[in-house]
Amino acid sequence: MAKLKSVITAYKAQVNPQVGGMVDIFGSFDNLIQPMFPFAMPNLSIVMTMEDLNRPTMFEVRLNGPDDSLITKGEFGIMLDPFGVGKKILDLEKFVVAERGKYTMDIFEKVAEDKVKFITTTDLFIADYPPQRRMSDEEKAKILSSEGVIRSVRTEFKPDPESEAVKIQVNLDKSAP
Repeated sequence: MAKLKSVITAYKAQVNPQVGGMVDIFGSFDNLIQPMFPFAMPNLSIVMTMEDLNRPTMFEVRLNGPDDSLITKGEFGIMLDPFGVGKKILDLEKFVVAERGKYTMDIFEKVAEDKVKFITTTDLFIADYPPQRRMSDEEKAKILSSEGVIRSVRTEFKPDPESEAVKIQVNLDKSAP
């Protein structure tokens, strides 16, 4: 039975053209720290290695968001080497990290045209905000009482050109609307 040997999440990965069986990986990560969400990644590569293969095998994968909602899915075949191991690079373009949390991937083996067998769920990465220094109420009050402090900011942005604008308002003063 096919088993997951490893998964590497990266900005970009490609087969090494000079050495068979090697993968060049650029920007491997487990945690994605961003100041705001949603965040569009131009590229996202997932390098998947399966073991205990005894024949070329078809797989289906489902990428899930932090609330376990389906982001996308796909199917593909993996050829095996003489040791029963096979690799696959999954490339996604314009991948939107919509919210902070744990992103996962469900892996299934295709056993018939419309039938799959669950293999495992694996973590791809955790998206979160940068760590922040904790401030006392006194420090916050002192900063808010200073002249020239911007107390409220409104802005909007598009995670990618085709997306709908995301509007954000941040108030330092808790009493502001």
